[in-house]
Amino acid sequence: MLAHTIADAIIESRDRDQALSWLPTVLCRLDDLEVARRVAGMIRSPDLRMATLVQIAETATADGNADIVGKVIAEAEDLATTLETGYARVNALGRLAAAAAASSLPGMAEQLLERAAAAARVDPLMRDQLIVIVGVAAAKAGRLDLAEALLGERGTLRISLSSTASDIAEILGLMIQQDDVERATRVLDGVIGSWRPHIQKRLAEAAAQAGNLTAAEKLAQSLEDPGLQASALAVLAAASPAHAQRSLLCRALIVGGWDSCFVVMARVAPDLAKRFADELLAFDSDAGSQHLAKVIKPVLAI
Repeated sequence: MLAHTIADAIIESRDRDQALSWLPTVLCRLDDLEVARRVAGMIRSPDLRMATLVQIAETATADGNADIVGKVIAEAEDLATTLETGYARVNALGRLAAAAAASSLPGMAEQLLERAAAAARVDPLMRDQLIVIVGVAAAKAGRLDLAEALLGERGTLRISLSSTASDIAEILGLMIQQDDVERATRVLDGVIGSWRPHIQKRLAEAAAQAGNLTAAEKLAQSLEDPGLQASALAVLAAASPAHAQRSLLCRALIVGGWDSCFVVMARVAPDLAKRFADELLAFDSDAGSQHLAKVIKPVLAI
């Protein structure tokens, strides 16, 4: 294979692996997954090879090629034992589990989730963050019960990183998509820390977009931060029936943070949005100029 020949001409091992690692990306785009697998097998670095195998598995999943997914996971499972415990191992196992579940390989998915959770629990520094990553994989695999159990292992979950908050919001969104509002609310109740309101806002928005307007309004209304509440109410307004949109938008504007409402205003009340933009154009100050950039695109889209 030409790739092998070229790679062998590179003396430095890390450079060789880097040169090889980009080839599967190209091959995946060309749907040549078998060749991508062979190239991945030439990569000596366990981390780079695992990242490549995960990419191939996810591409095969999107293509509906369960056979390739199964083969890649079999290779990756052995390779995972050579990775250091921590993010690299947990993230790879979790993503492979989601790919297995989406490819109707439930046995593989369950085994991978168990291994990912075990690897997360023994990490002394990043346990909580890694458990949440496994929770995302479990939710994507349809195991909402496992996702809830993982997040509740320590009773409460204190969030200090924005990435972890985003992961929890994704889990709750997946629960909402599967019409399990009660479970999502229970998980939210166990979250503490400064990121909790942001997660609640995301949950309210997910509920609105999923059509569960009652839950969305309840979640939005209980937000204490004016900006977050306004943003959630604006999303709810966009998802609501026409007769309720202006009322919800007015509530969002009253709470505060008009700029978060303007895109929705341009959709549900274009006449008001145009008048608002006209006032900004006539407003001779730096503040008017700063806000004008936020309204131009929505108004042009009317």
